Amino acid sequence: MAEGRPNVNVAIIGAGAAGIAFAIALKKQHGFENFVSHGSQEEIFEYWKEVARKNNLYSHISFNHLVSSAKWNSELSLYDISVTNTITGEHLQRTANILVSAVGVLENPRFADIPGVGTFKGDIFHSARWDKSVDLRGKRVAVIGSGSSAAQFVPIITKDPSVNVVNFVRSPGWLWRPVCNAWIPPVRGSKAEAR
Repeated sequence: MAEGRPNVNVAIIGAGAAGIAFAIALKKQHGFENFVSHGSQEEIFEYWKEVARKNNLYSHISFNHLVSSAKWNSELSLYDISVTNTITGEHLQRTANILVSAVGVLENPRFADIPGVGTFKGDIFHSARWDKSVDLRGKRVAVIGSGSSAAQFVPIITKDPSVNVVNFVRSPGWLWRPVCNAWIPPVRGSKAEAR
């Protein structure tokens, strides 16, 4: 708890890179211990799991919780935060003096606006919401975009020779081999590897 501010609570929405980095800064620079970060377990990759472990953040994170609203209560000078446990469905109310939105820029995926897409008979999903029930074997797969997600999953799904991938790209990107790959261990358990 920060000295001189015994009643300060901080709510961090998101347990990805930004949320964890913010929580570490709170602990190191201000001595805060009274905060909760809401994020899904999927968002935290192996590297960030280790960072969180090293900084003793796990006791402050509520996994599988969705923040549905956060409203400023001017009478109490607090945020009233509505949270739902996505596993049990339990609705919770929290309060915080400080609210940090660290959900990331990719929290809500954007679909391409393609005329006639509503008449398509096949499966459609965004890579940020990968549908594990879809079997890609023997299918022709259209990938729209060449961002970091496509750079990760296209090589994996094309390992199966029966998957025919057509990648629509507006602007080609560059990929470069890691400069210091001998020093950086590969991340295991990533989303793309699990697919």
